Amino acid sequence: MDSTNKSILLGIWRDKLTNEQLVAVSKLLDTTGDKRFSALQIMPLKNPLLTFLLSLFLGGIAVDRFYVGDVGLGILKLLFGWMTFGIWWLVDLYFSQKKAKDINFNTICQLVK
Repeated sequence: MDSTNKSILLGIWRDKLTNEQLVAVSKLLDTTGDKRFSALQIMPLKNPLLTFLLSLFLGGIAVDRFYVGDVGLGILKLLFGWMTFGIWWLVDLYFSQKKAKDINFNTICQLVK
């Protein structure tokens, strides 16, 4: 891929991936043709900040889990989360941004390969 296009994509994804994931994606983009640039540029990714805010304010009713696509765990959290006395909510609050970034990384890797 052209270095300009690669820089644009990495700039777009800077806050949606961890630093290690950005390095890995950068290496993957070196072997990718420019034909996929437009698809990669408009690809919908999860917003880690939004995931954190959903977890903070609506995590008790599992909105954060539904947002990242964990429907099964969302239903379980909705039904049984109260039994953990808020521990599940705290764990999800801590890991919510990492979960969103991991999902984004997997999505990008699937499209690049």
